Amino acid sequence: MGMGEVGVVLGETGGFGDPWEGVDAGAVARAAREQGERAVAGVGDMAAYLDAQVADASHREVIGPLLDGGGASGVVVRRGVVIGSWGGSGAGGDGVQRDEERAGAGGGHRP
Repeated sequence: MGMGEVGVVLGETGGFGDPWEGVDAGAVARAAREQGERAVAGVGDMAAYLDAQVADASHREVIGPLLDGGGASGVVVRRGVVIGSWGGSGAGGDGVQRDEERAGAGGGHRP
């Protein structure tokens, strides 16, 4: 699943009903926009960021490669369906994909 794919069903929803029932789509879009503007400071250099985060931990070794962070990203899932998302899985970009923009791409958005 790529970021910005509103309407994607994550596994079986179990008949939980309409994920948009009772949801203020404008509030979801505002929350996505606000969260997209809240990138974590310092993740552009992930090695230095993690060193600072685990400086007092007993197990400091990182196993595997590190990728430097980009903008903020995340999803809003309700009843097993993605109803909002922002950012992307790779570094770069503006960090925000607005609900209105996804709606035009056939993302399953409801007004």
